[in-house]
Amino acid sequence: CALPICEAEPVLKQALKLYPGYLAGDNAYEKLAKLYRDQKKFAAERAVLESFAALDLSAVPARLRLIELQRDAKDWTALGETGRRLTAIDPLLPQGHEALSLSAEHLNRTDDAIKSLERLLLLDPDDLADLHYRLARVLHAKGKTVEAKRHVLLALEEAPRFRDAQQLLLKLAGK
Repeated sequence: CALPICEAEPVLKQALKLYPGYLAGDNAYEKLAKLYRDQKKFAAERAVLESFAALDLSAVPARLRLIELQRDAKDWTALGETGRRLTAIDPLLPQGHEALSLSAEHLNRTDDAIKSLERLLLLDPDDLADLHYRLARVLHAKGKTVEAKRHVLLALEEAPRFRDAQQLLLKLAGK
């Protein structure tokens, strides 16, 4: 540990104890989280960001990073909550809807997953084929075969060699 970095952590922790409500730019929460990120102490970074996000209801960058950390940790419940809060701040950010859809898919909340995936489709996604495929899978699990076929065909229209989508189409066709 380099000397300035070793000295920074206790100073930042002390600043948080003395001024826990200071949330303006360049605050101790963000600096300590960055320090932990640079040191690859992701659990500590997540804890600091969660504390910061709980105090600052409009902390978009902190929530975006929390989404990454929670997704990597496969903490689907926390991911859903962070996604919900991010979409409340800015409903046009796709990351919030993506977090909600991943959480709902992994927690088998099909109605929530369908809603989030449909909203993501409206936000001009990067990987249209994958979104249509995921929506088709969720719709199939819900028993909505006609809608699932439509979305799996849309996925294959975007990416004709999408093997998983091809297999899902065969399953939907009853073969």
